[in-house]
Amino acid sequence: MESELFDKIGSAYRNGVALARETEILRRLYEGNYSETPSEKARASRRPLRLTEREIEFLELKSGIEEGDVPDEWGYRAYELEERVAEKAQNLPVRLQLLFEDIELLHRYGYFDSDQWSEELRGLVDFGTLHSRSFAYGEPGQDEYRLAATGEVFGQLLDYLIPKDFVNHDSRANIAWGFIEGLWFSHNIDATARSRNRALDPLLDLIKERARKHLKTVGEAETEANEWYNEREERRRKINRYIQDIIEEYEIATEPSTSQLFATMIAPELFPADPYSEDYSVEEYVRAKAVLKEVIDQQLVEKKQLRRIVREDADRLKAKSGKGVRPADILVEIVIDGPESSRSIADRLQRKAGQPNRDWSAGVTEAARDLAGHRDPENHPNRDIWDEHPLLEGDSDKWQATDYGAIVGTYLSHPQNQRVVLSDFPQKMIDQVIAEFDLPDKNL
Repeated sequence: MESELFDKIGSAYRNGVALARETEILRRLYEGNYSETPSEKARASRRPLRLTEREIEFLELKSGIEEGDVPDEWGYRAYELEERVAEKAQNLPVRLQLLFEDIELLHRYGYFDSDQWSEELRGLVDFGTLHSRSFAYGEPGQDEYRLAATGEVFGQLLDYLIPKDFVNHDSRANIAWGFIEGLWFSHNIDATARSRNRALDPLLDLIKERARKHLKTVGEAETEANEWYNEREERRRKINRYIQDIIEEYEIATEPSTSQLFATMIAPELFPADPYSEDYSVEEYVRAKAVLKEVIDQQLVEKKQLRRIVREDADRLKAKSGKGVRPADILVEIVIDGPESSRSIADRLQRKAGQPNRDWSAGVTEAARDLAGHRDPENHPNRDIWDEHPLLEGDSDKWQATDYGAIVGTYLSHPQNQRVVLSDFPQKMIDQVIAEFDLPDKNL
């Protein structure tokens, strides 16, 4: 290693080039304290420091992935990908160090001089305009905007990297001052107080002017946004009230909350564009015949009644108990994971309950038979049986949800969402369930 460094450094000096990195390594070798730095090890390694496409895909899907549920074709288990991603996060300091070293060397040897400033390098200035969240820099095409936006993006990167509980207002100010030290004072300025003061005065003036301009721009934008929102809300109330009056007049819905909901769903269909963004003539577009047609086409009454039935059956199911397992959990398990046997369902529920050594298979089968309506209620008066509108179908070898069971199970699987979102299901499925219940029902 030493002979290689001697040859490289000697050749470089003969050509008038100083190799600082190689010289530093040689110095450490002679002092007897040489060991590869993390960045040197990273350069020698073939393992990339960046996230791979598979790791990015894993992160994007991570919220829905459980242990062992990663597709087989990925070639990794979930915990393996988690470890790889965590390693990439831990190696970010090394990655930044490598970037710093590369930029420093390229700068030293003139690759960023004006005669080397290619279109590709100009992309560094335009980089900020792709990621900036601000609107106070002027027009996006101006150099003023492009440069300020790029500075903002570098600030965002620091904000992402430093834990929120580690950084307070003062520490952010110190980071900003350090950025000024590196960018402002290191550019052809000596270390004397006088020269630094001369350099600082125009910077402070610029910051004050930019802050004033920024606050003015933000204030004007807030005022404009508030005016737009208020005008939009006024149009929305006017249009919806007009539709509500028609709905209540024809006794489609008498409760204000229901007629208001129907109006919100109907309004967008009656106008050629966003009804609340333009000052449309309400009388021209909102007619009783068109409103009634939308009520029928969107099945608003039927779907309202179906939501009520689903909520009532969900409450009924949550109140039903079984041997070691809740029937509601069985339905949710099948809806989430697809058709399964009693044995598979029992295994999953036992693990989740922390009782893997128990055997709930018989209890699962008994409860599933009730949800599938396999028993005659007259012969089992003490059991709650879904014989009219079953939630499941099949047998102990394979239970699967009916269309109606899929809707109820989905509602139960999202306890924080108190709404039954029928738009999540295919229209054909909704039509079949509505027909099954013979909706609309005048008694509901």
